[in-house]
Amino acid sequence: PAYVRASGIAQQPCTIRDISGGGAQLEFPAFSELPSRIWLLLSDGTDVLCEVRHARGNRVGVEFVGGAPPLVLRHVVAPA
Repeated sequence: PAYVRASGIAQQPCTIRDISGGGAQLEFPAFSELPSRIWLLLSDGTDVLCEVRHARGNRVGVEFVGGAPPLVLRHVVAPA
């Protein structure tokens, strides 16, 4: 679970369905129109600036601006 916030919209809950070092796919309980840049609030309290890349129904693909946060990298990169 996570939340999305942006200027001009109320904070919205979402579920991270897929995540990588470059971005994530978010699912919302209902369709929600988002601005081109949003903040993704992760469960550890980290805020990640994202750019919306595509939207289909209630799913939105985002790209991390400035790279993936450490929490994401810990889950994506397998231990050596």
